[in-house]
Amino acid sequence: MTQITLPLIILLSLFGAGSMGDTASSALNEDSTTAKSRELVSTTPSTAPTTTIDCSDVPDVDCAKLLPQCSDYHYDELMDKYCRKTCNRCFVTPTCHDATDRCVEWNKNGFCNSTFYTPEVKKKYCEKTCGFCK
Repeated sequence: MTQITLPLIILLSLFGAGSMGDTASSALNEDSTTAKSRELVSTTPSTAPTTTIDCSDVPDVDCAKLLPQCSDYHYDELMDKYCRKTCNRCFVTPTCHDATDRCVEWNKNGFCNSTFYTPEVKKKYCEKTCGFCK
């Protein structure tokens, strides 16, 4: 199972597979790393590359019912994939960014320097705050 599977199972159990449709259900068998590739563009010659993001919800997913999950960082990957428009994630983001707005707080509590968390985990959630940007 992939990392996206547990949140998807939770959502399916909360709202039923029928309300999310076959597309979301099929994600149980899909590797989260196979998401559609994103095009790199530059806003100006002197800026870092940015990521162009498709701005639409998956048609057979009832994103209106899932609106509360838009602000829960546990569901970031899932909501980015299925409910981009509903969750207001239709913007161009820098390629190096934090996945959650809690990184500054986590860093104050020692997250970035902790040996408990692997560098991969730190980079996944707080790439910018923990200094992984090139």
